[in-house]
Amino acid sequence: MSQPNTTPAWRTSSYSDGGGCVETALDTSGVLVRDSKVVSGPIHTYDRRAWTIFAEAIKFSH
Repeated sequence: MSQPNTTPAWRTSSYSDGGGCVETALDTSGVLVRDSKVVSGPIHTYDRRAWTIFAEAIKFSH
């Protein structure tokens, strides 16, 4: 039996300038966030509900 793919599908914001942004991925534990320039660095995990509230607040602040 094969193991499921456990590598997160990272995505970068469409507003990224190609170097100074964060990447996000969905995981069973929540939303993963890492620095796009240091992909082997720390990964922060946020509750999905909290992340959604944060993202909506940013969207409407611009």
